[in-house]
Amino acid sequence: MTVSIVMTVVASIEWIFAVLIAWLFMATGLGVLDSEDLAAGGLYRIMSTAHHRLSEGLAIPLLLLPTAAIVMAVLMLYRKAAMRLMYTAMGVVTAVFAIWWLRGDWWWWAFALTHIGICLALVWVPTSSAWYDDDSPAPAGR
Repeated sequence: MTVSIVMTVVASIEWIFAVLIAWLFMATGLGVLDSEDLAAGGLYRIMSTAHHRLSEGLAIPLLLLPTAAIVMAVLMLYRKAAMRLMYTAMGVVTAVFAIWWLRGDWWWWAFALTHIGICLALVWVPTSSAWYDDDSPAPAGR
């Protein structure tokens, strides 16, 4: 259970920072590069396209899904069965989005699905189910 929560939080934070740093790099590059220069023109075009896609709404799911995953992972600590179902639903939604967004590159979404699958599998192993069924408080000192 704890491994799944840690994997979710760490991967989500890494993803959020990677998207934000890439977006900042693109915005800065657009201000520095000359679109008329032959050598920098190609890089300018790539950065411009990616920056505009993020600005036009792609940033919302790319940042909202990992943020929601962090919230769901923290809510898992409440030891309620509904939280486990919501965590699983969040994983399925994220997997569907990854398949849709990376539909042309199966190799990339295969990594995302493997990570999501491991996190979800760890939540549904029998020891995790026992953790949810046990309503007794943890002993002092642990």
